[in-house]
Amino acid sequence: MRKSKNNSLGYFYAYFAIQIIFILVHSYLPIYFKNIIFVDQKTLIYAWIISYSFLLIKPLISLYYNKRTGNFHSILIVSSISIVISFFLMILTLELLMIFGFFLGINFAFSSILDVIVDKSLVEKSNTEKKKNKNATSLQLGAAFGSLIPPFFYLITPNWSIFFVSLFIMTIPLVFIVYFMNMSVQIQKKEEEEIKSVKISSNKIILMCIFTFLIYADKLYEIPLEPWITTIIDVDLFSILLIILIVINTLGIIMAGLISHKYNKKKILMICCFGIGILSMISSFSNIFIFFIMFSIMQILAGFILINLISLMIDISNKQVLYYQIIAFFAILAKLIFVPLGDYLSIYIPVELIIFISGVPFIVSSIILYYI
Repeated sequence: MRKSKNNSLGYFYAYFAIQIIFILVHSYLPIYFKNIIFVDQKTLIYAWIISYSFLLIKPLISLYYNKRTGNFHSILIVSSISIVISFFLMILTLELLMIFGFFLGINFAFSSILDVIVDKSLVEKSNTEKKKNKNATSLQLGAAFGSLIPPFFYLITPNWSIFFVSLFIMTIPLVFIVYFMNMSVQIQKKEEEEIKSVKISSNKIILMCIFTFLIYADKLYEIPLEPWITTIIDVDLFSILLIILIVINTLGIIMAGLISHKYNKKKILMICCFGIGILSMISSFSNIFIFFIMFSIMQILAGFILINLISLMIDISNKQVLYYQIIAFFAILAKLIFVPLGDYLSIYIPVELIIFISGVPFIVSSIILYYI
């Protein structure tokens, strides 16, 4: 029998590997596509649409696995192998954009399966506060360290090809590490029945869906931002600044986790959303150094939004998976719409204006939150 003590390393590396791919896709591939190999931007937009469409299956995956019990070990191994293989195929097809988009979508799909199973296992096996904190810390540390790998490797590798291969090699141990994880879970039937007996407010669910959609407006500049920045500063300096921003964001998440429970989560979200909206608008008129300072502050606020958003989603859905996934669906829908839309807009308008526009939904979201 595989012992659960191995799970902490598994939680860590699962999020470590996924985050390596995430930072590569969202921070470095846009630079590579637009500033290095100069791909056709409209074809690239179609590739983003294809890949992000695969994320739409995540709510269905979550609903399916939430009702299942037993051992998820085989599924976890298959998902891990698929993540690693699809990542390798993504790297091989970078100049074949539509095929790249397809393999990226597959990577998103299997990353979603791994994410859902790991989250389910973590919840079921965190039967004490000490164990819950230990497991949650493993996830956050894995994500934080994984985020730091791409910018660090870029600084020490001599060219893009070695950079891509190095990141791929870093994800391979995922397959072997998850093999030793104990993934058998059980559902507490009594607790489920008690949760389902509580009435859900449909108005709050609707408003929460709109709120969740709006706060992903920063995805508008997710693709054009890095290529624009690296026309002002070189990629090495960008990598150093990215490391600093990741550290700041991690500290923001840790700080939010430590103190958010002491305050009203809705008020925290209102303040943070309004703050990010205003800072986005101001930063769009700033020079690169003021811009970096503004984004550093926004990273701290984003940490508080992440922690309190999940908590509020759980509260509004009353821990019922169906309602939670309905709300989560709007986060995925926002990514599917905002990412390619922002890249499309960058063809016709300056990136600074896109950043300014992204601030408006954040301010609107803080008003909507008042009525939730």
